[in-house]
Amino acid sequence: MSKASKKEQKSMPKSFMELLDKKLGTILSIVFAILITAITVYIRLIPAKLYGISVLNGNDPWILYWLSNYFYHNGFNLAGLTDVKLFWYPWGRNFLKTEYIGGAMLIAFITKHVTSKFGLDVIQTLALQPVFMAGLSTISLFFAIWKLTNSRLAGLISSFAFAFYPGAFLFKAFADYPGKTNAGLAFFSLAFLFFALGYKSFKRIRSLIYLFVGGLIAGAVSWMWGGYDYITLLISLILILDPFISKPNFNNWIKHLFLSIGFAIPVILSPAAGLHYFTKSLGLAIPILLVVYLIESYLDKIPLNKIGITKSFSYKVHIWIIIAGIAIIGAAIYSDILSFPSRVLLALGVTPTSSVIALTVAEYSGTNLASIFQSYGPVIFVSSIGLIALIYYLAKKRIGVPAETLMLAFFVAAFLFLYGNINESYFLASANYFFDITAGITIGIFLMFKKEVTYKKGKQVSKNTEIDQTAIIVTILLGIIIVGFGIYYGYQDYATMQYMAPALSTGWMQPLTLQTPTGAKVVVPLNNAWTNALNYLKENTSSNALVISWWDYGYWITVNSNRTTVADGATLNGTQIQVLASILTGNEDEASALLNYLHAKPNNTYLLSYDVFVGEYQNSTGQVIMFPYPNIITLSPNAQFYAITYGMGDIAKSYQMLRIAYKVNPFLSSPLFTNYTSETTYQGATFVQFPGFVGSPSQNVTNVLNTLLYSMMLNGIASLKQYGVFGQGAEFLKNATNFTPTAIAYATSSGFVPEPVTPTPLHQFVPVAIFVSNPINVNNGNSVYFYSVIVFLYKWVG
Repeated sequence: MSKASKKEQKSMPKSFMELLDKKLGTILSIVFAILITAITVYIRLIPAKLYGISVLNGNDPWILYWLSNYFYHNGFNLAGLTDVKLFWYPWGRNFLKTEYIGGAMLIAFITKHVTSKFGLDVIQTLALQPVFMAGLSTISLFFAIWKLTNSRLAGLISSFAFAFYPGAFLFKAFADYPGKTNAGLAFFSLAFLFFALGYKSFKRIRSLIYLFVGGLIAGAVSWMWGGYDYITLLISLILILDPFISKPNFNNWIKHLFLSIGFAIPVILSPAAGLHYFTKSLGLAIPILLVVYLIESYLDKIPLNKIGITKSFSYKVHIWIIIAGIAIIGAAIYSDILSFPSRVLLALGVTPTSSVIALTVAEYSGTNLASIFQSYGPVIFVSSIGLIALIYYLAKKRIGVPAETLMLAFFVAAFLFLYGNINESYFLASANYFFDITAGITIGIFLMFKKEVTYKKGKQVSKNTEIDQTAIIVTILLGIIIVGFGIYYGYQDYATMQYMAPALSTGWMQPLTLQTPTGAKVVVPLNNAWTNALNYLKENTSSNALVISWWDYGYWITVNSNRTTVADGATLNGTQIQVLASILTGNEDEASALLNYLHAKPNNTYLLSYDVFVGEYQNSTGQVIMFPYPNIITLSPNAQFYAITYGMGDIAKSYQMLRIAYKVNPFLSSPLFTNYTSETTYQGATFVQFPGFVGSPSQNVTNVLNTLLYSMMLNGIASLKQYGVFGQGAEFLKNATNFTPTAIAYATSSGFVPEPVTPTPLHQFVPVAIFVSNPINVNNGNSVYFYSVIVFLYKWVG
């Protein structure tokens, strides 16, 4: 064999792992990363293909559209946002203090200078934003984890997990559903690439530049989302953990300092954060920890031995500092010296006592472990192994480097977010995201376990290092777990995207499965009830009219109808929300008194509510019965004890309104067994009902029927013949002879048995128009059974 051939044989990779370290492996891994990104982008675009990009999903995206549209037409004129009377009647809203405006500014800029050239307007650009941001996260995570662990395979694993695992995928991260979280995570992913480059680099100037730029990118999130707290947490963890990994020293401190400065600059400049964040909020932790770290770096030069403290750094001293810091922060929180949002307190397991509102928001409620593991369980499992492996690796190595501190900080952050997710479902996407990162790091950690191998050929002895075979086997098994579940999740994501129609187009109705002669069929409940109602408000009410609705729909009304509302998804004034809840859950005299308190004007103030109803139209007589969408819950099958709750819209949310209005015990999470609950019986079975439209005790039923929200709906059903506006799918109801509101008396194996309800007449609130649209109609010859989305519009006449 020639010398050349021997040399070629010697240079050939010995394993697949080594192949990934060669140029071909780099090219292939980048190709795979681009392919993963392309696939996830394609899946996330499916709603755009099926339902267009001119209607946004959810509630909160509409205010992002309003702001984007404002900046598009007015430039970056911030002065016009300091007192906008269209929102939060009667006070108005200062967007600079109550909203993150950077995302809207970015959308306006991109629309004006890029997407408008391709015929896209502001709302269409905004509808595509989540897809672009998810794609940016996917590719950025690949490079970030690759550079952090020196493993392209690790980068691919993180990228793959983020691309398809549903915890992050389904949280406002697909076409038509722009969200702050998804956009913020995209910036984080890019920032983490610079974190990795900075902490890995051995050249001081380059390292400091990378970290400063990474801090700037991460801090920019303070302009678009409150998740910049995550970076504060991460930097704090780095400063706390670094002394355990490498002895505190000035070189590391200066790196942490540049990262912190880069982060602080955009945060201080952000109108929604500002310097206050670093003086009386979570950001205060960073300067304090920087000072502590610097002191620990120079302990040997400080004469602390005179007061009985060691002059050299000690892990025990550091641990006591951490314990003292936690105690001080805990005391500061409980004494209100430091202010934290209710969302943060709930995530920490602290129940806010100053206001019950936070306890009534769905995304602030806890998450059971089954749901968590169903969403991102595999990456939790892999990361748990990775954390143990990292601790073992660092203990064996004894002295680590800042990049390994960053790895450990990611693991700690991931498990902290898991704890937060258990306490609060809002953190589902964030926890999934950090575990996507740590799953990739886990792969990288196992590939760092190497052993020295001696090769002997004749008299020649050569030594080399190669990856431990056991570590390779573990890496393959863990990779199979991540990729295997990712493929399964990807298929589920693809199927789910088929049904992600905008909420405005479905009235928040979920897809329903119907049995047809050809088998089960999933129906997306498209309807135009809300569209017709919002258009009516815009075209048939005065420009200074006030619309009272539950806060969920505030953005829909202000943005689409250009009418003033009392509250929306960002209303900070707890008293305002409580007054609103009291109006909707009081009787009409109480509601009128509170409207006067708000300085609302009779005949120019409208009340709007909505829900989903089930109905039956008799083909022969034209008679119609309708009842709110019922949900039956088995409480005790042996005792034949059941619960019936109603609604998908305002009725379903009404218990939270009652809690906020203090009409029931606000700290009881269940609506059952209150003074708005009734019971009905049938053949030994008991049905507990909320709201108690029928049954006993009679006083509870009276409480329900006198409640303005329920009364508006029941009276509205009864007056559909006169005030009904029958839209898509509901045209046949124009032929109805009468409409009877009902509730469920009891349920049998054959279905629900309705019972007529006589609503309490209203005198100070009169119906204006009631918008009905049926997404589903089933005609069996004698009757038409249907589902209706109904929006009720009333006027307060005083």
